[in-house]
Amino acid sequence: AVLPPICASVVSNQLTVGLVSFGGTDFATTMQPYVFCVLLTAGMLWLGSLPSSFEVQPSSTTSTSKDHQNHNSNNGTATATTTTSPTEPTYILSSSSAKIHSMLLLLGPPLMHVGAFSRRIVSAYASYDEWQDLVLIWSIPYLLHYLICMLHHTKSWTNPYTLNVLFPQAVSTGTTLRGAFVPICVSIMASLALQQRHLIPLCHFVSYQFNGHELPSTAIVSFYLTLGTLFGLFTFWIHGRISSKTNELLFGEYHEDVVQLTIGVSGMFLGKALGMPWSLTPLPILLGLGTAIWVLTGMMRFLAIVLFVIHSGASLLLSYRYGGITYNIQTAIPGLELSLFKFGMAAVLSSSMIGTVLGFAVRPSGSIGADFLRKIDAAGIILIGYEFLLGILEFTLLKQPVPFRDLVGINQEDIEVDETETMYNPLTSLGTSVGLVAITILMKRFKVISAKSAVVALCVAMGKFMAVLIDMQTNMDEEDDDEMMDEIIKSDATQMLVTYFVASLLLVVMIAPSTFLKPIYVKTGSSRLKRFFGPSGKPPSELPNHVGRTIFLYFFVVLPSVLIVAAPLVLQPMIGIVSGRYSGAYYTSSPAASEVIGLAAALWGVSCLFMVNSFLPDGGGESWKKLSALTFLMGLGLTLAAPTSPTGILMTSTSRSGGTASNLDNPFASISSLGSAVVSKGNRSGGWGLLSSALATLLALTGPLELTERKDSRSTSSHGKDRTHLLRLMVFSL
Repeated sequence: AVLPPICASVVSNQLTVGLVSFGGTDFATTMQPYVFCVLLTAGMLWLGSLPSSFEVQPSSTTSTSKDHQNHNSNNGTATATTTTSPTEPTYILSSSSAKIHSMLLLLGPPLMHVGAFSRRIVSAYASYDEWQDLVLIWSIPYLLHYLICMLHHTKSWTNPYTLNVLFPQAVSTGTTLRGAFVPICVSIMASLALQQRHLIPLCHFVSYQFNGHELPSTAIVSFYLTLGTLFGLFTFWIHGRISSKTNELLFGEYHEDVVQLTIGVSGMFLGKALGMPWSLTPLPILLGLGTAIWVLTGMMRFLAIVLFVIHSGASLLLSYRYGGITYNIQTAIPGLELSLFKFGMAAVLSSSMIGTVLGFAVRPSGSIGADFLRKIDAAGIILIGYEFLLGILEFTLLKQPVPFRDLVGINQEDIEVDETETMYNPLTSLGTSVGLVAITILMKRFKVISAKSAVVALCVAMGKFMAVLIDMQTNMDEEDDDEMMDEIIKSDATQMLVTYFVASLLLVVMIAPSTFLKPIYVKTGSSRLKRFFGPSGKPPSELPNHVGRTIFLYFFVVLPSVLIVAAPLVLQPMIGIVSGRYSGAYYTSSPAASEVIGLAAALWGVSCLFMVNSFLPDGGGESWKKLSALTFLMGLGLTLAAPTSPTGILMTSTSRSGGTASNLDNPFASISSLGSAVVSKGNRSGGWGLLSSALATLLALTGPLELTERKDSRSTSSHGKDRTHLLRLMVFSL
């Protein structure tokens, strides 16, 4: 019950610190309640929807009221009142905990916003922007909670967050317009506040692409945007609504015609708000109609119409704006340069790919070729291809400076421009990686993509996250040197692309065997179990030849090869990031070789152990498992042989008579013979004490210690295996 609010609070606070550098303090403070709101909603959907491990049976309780019994005893009779409660779905959260989560979602973000901007809101100089932000922060949590209740009502995502008092329409069986009056009003206020606060500047930006400096006035844009918003909300809320008097659709046989007409009118006004001339208004009208029909039917042919309209509109815009510019962009792929028009079309292609994946998500199961496309996992292949294409485009823009001088023809000496400004923000790339992880999990949950494609897609998304993070920290170390920073900005993105591929390959090789390898199962019959385990109750040491070859190739060929390639590109920079050595200073020390080797050995051990346990779920390969476990423990001890905690955590400064003195706050220094020299001078030789204690684990396996395998029934499973052996070894090794 405490996980969703606490995790949302901690993560939103950390993300807000990152948003300060992205948009400033005011922007970060404004966005923090929204980040908390979204994270809490995600936690409620993920954790609150989990079923309880304890089934609730229909209970019959017999209760006899004393007054009722005394009243009947006067007549010589005795009755008992029996109530039976039907079986209802149970969740891991109680109803009281669910109500607390609901109250936190509805009241937490607004109170955070009011607490941060209270003086600005009540000020006499407050503008309309403050009141628009206030409307948004009160309405968006309500609409998100309404969405949670709607998901429960439609059985698409059952959860315990059904508040009948605040959301009567979301939990009722009727679809009348009267029951949705409150959500309609809230959505209208939120839409109007959103368009006035954030959408009008966006409309001016898009209108500039069509009209140049001859922009329409803000009042005209607001008028078109308001009409488009009202018609769009009207379409959304009347769709499928039934009259409470006639018990039929609101507009009878003309209901669908009214819905399509309002969609077209809404698209026309939204297109005009974006600055489109009247000759191009059929594009947003067709886009709205195609999207509505595709959402209702789920057929791919209507999605093709939507993607065709997007492609046509993007082609017209890019041809008009960038067709005559000869500026070329060096992509992350060596030797490949694209013009602005072709690069923009590549971005449009990536959007079409993710739209195609969404089309597979809502496509009916009985469509033409549905079984064949599901068999070859077309949605998963397209999703993985989209991730690679998105990574190439993002890496190209991350290393591409803003082409101000090249486009306008100003000489280098005529004007001073910040050369470090690039065309893309690293935080945006990190956000797209997190979004791809969420999309992949949702696609796997709704069985749109297979488990194999989901594993590869997750690894590719996390690989892009690691590549961008490594590049951010590497560039941060060189910020003090202007010439070196200029060379970094001007260099191509090939290094990032190679790191991206290597990190993705490493994650795939570590995680994929549990999905791609077919497990070797043993039938559960008692006689077969006895023949398999033998008279001793242990699995036999002999395995089929192909099993041994598979394990040998993975242990000593595939995984070591990938780890050797990933050591300088991925493992060493990640250790530097975790240890705090990439702190942004000019003089930064590289991680010790022992740390890199130890991390590689630990990853090898845990990957091999994970592979053997998934490949042989019914037992076997005990020697391989022991080798993997020991290598993991040795690698972990070798990694921790040097102090890998950030310096800011290890030492605290105190003032003494005008000076500063450093106090050690490091358990490693307290047990090491070198003491403060380990921390202050970076000397790592004292770490051999920890390494020798890790080596003592080997002695514990053969010596008369408690670390040998136990045979008593308290710590062994039904197959005679010691369940806590590896845990005890790990604790002793550390």
